Parts: sequence; C-alpha cells; structure tokens
Amino acid sequence: MVLSSLLMFGASCREESGRDGAGAPENGIVTIDAAGIDSLRESSGARLVLVNVWASWCAPCIEEMPGLVRLRGDYPPSELAIIMVSTDDPEDLRPLVVPALDSAGVEFRTYILAPGNDDAFIRSMNGDWTGALPATFMFLRGSDMTNWFIGGRSYEDLHSAVSGLLGE
Repeated sequence: MVLSSLLMFGASCREESGRDGAGAPENGIVTIDAAGIDSLRESSGARLVLVNVWASWCAPCIEEMPGLVRLRGDYPPSELAIIMVSTDDPEDLRPLVVPALDSAGVEFRTYILAPGNDDAFIRSMNGDWTGALPATFMFLRGSDMTNWFIGGRSYEDLHSAVSGLLGE
C-alpha cells in the first residue's frame, strides 16, 4: 500500500495523551518527525536499530506487529532497539492507533508521525522507498541504513534479518 496520508513538521518530539491505563507504553505515544527518528537512532545505545513504519489501515502492518513485539523481547536494549512509527493522522490516535497497538501487545513507547511533508520523510528514510507500507529499516550503530524491506514479515524473517546483522 502506498503511504498517502504521511505527514511531518519541524524537528520535534512531543508526547500525546493517547494512551492510559494498564499496558500503556511508558509516557504514551510521541509525535515525531524525520529528525526525531534520526536522533532516536543515534541515541538509542543499541547495536542495531529497527525502524518500522506502519498504519492502522494496513493489514500487513497489523499482522507483523506481534512478531516485532516478540523480537524486541529476544534481545537486550543494548543489542536491539525497535522504533515503531505510525503514519496515521494524529486525529486517529485514540480511535485507530491505540487499539491496533493494544491488540498487538505493544507495551513500549511508540510514535506517530507529525503533520507535514510526506515526500521529505520518505526521502529521509531511503531515497528508493516509494512510501509503501509496512516498511522496515535497519541501522547498525555508527552506520547508514544496513537493510530495509517493504511488506509484512513473519517473526522468523525478522529474527533472521536481525540475527544476521548482529552476527549471531
């Protein structure tokens, strides 16, 4: 699916009051832009950072979420950081994004793309990316993007890609 409602603005991260109660990610869902994603990647401390771009209306995105949650539990934070970025409109945070995250068992901080320029965001992630979802980008510490793929992946595919990059 082509990313049609991708939005972005200046370099900021801002917390949304979109989640509360049991199982909520620490401090809610944060609005983020391309610069914020770059900052998270650089400051994560993990050997490998996986950025997953998804939307609540994208069936393959929803299907691969439990595998991402499981994958996150397979590695300590020093080895793997997962940054999940929803491209839904911010007004869809409560009615669509939160239920999708809850049903997949996501209990860690997640992000929603800030309103703005979708083409600039797409180019910042990878110049060859068309905006199709889901999209997963992997970055080894201190390097540019190491691997990326479009389309939903099984847990086994995700684990194989991560373990290969970490030299396991």
